[in-house]
Amino acid sequence: MGEIPKTEEGQEEVQEKDLHTRVLEALEKAKENDDWHRKNRGGELPEIFAEIDQEGFVKFGVISHDLLGKQSQYGSRYINKNFSDEYPYLGDGIGIKGNPDDYHEVRVYKDDIEEFVRRYEEYMKSIGAI
Repeated sequence: MGEIPKTEEGQEEVQEKDLHTRVLEALEKAKENDDWHRKNRGGELPEIFAEIDQEGFVKFGVISHDLLGKQSQYGSRYINKNFSDEYPYLGDGIGIKGNPDDYHEVRVYKDDIEEFVRRYEEYMKSIGAI
């Protein structure tokens, strides 16, 4: 009892973190990155460059890279209605701002990230991709 499960190679199996924890870690990493830039650029970080803006919207790249495991140009197809004939639109009711056709501009409201990622993961499971 209390033993860490082992893989076939005898290595410790990594317990997958729950979604809430993963989102919190991604937000903390984004905040630390913004703080680092502010400290090393004389205290100024234009909102357009901040990973988390003053309204609480997070650059989609943070979400896509850290939580979807995709480059943002591919992950953004799930929050852009223009791709809905090829990819499911998962953005209903999700706070999104920026031009959806420019994945560099897209931001998701911090409190909606977990729901968006949950929808994405459910979809990927439904098609057998994860």
